[in-house]
Amino acid sequence: MSIDPLLQLLRRSGRFSEAELAERLSLSEDEVRERI
Repeated sequence: MSIDPLLQLLRRSGRFSEAELAERLSLSEDEVRERI
């Protein structure tokens, strides 16, 4: 399973900012933005 749909779901839930998701996943914010 790709992580991208999970990222999109978490972002849409409003519980996590892109920065928070990036931190949790050890990705850069740019990488998170590309995936969302």
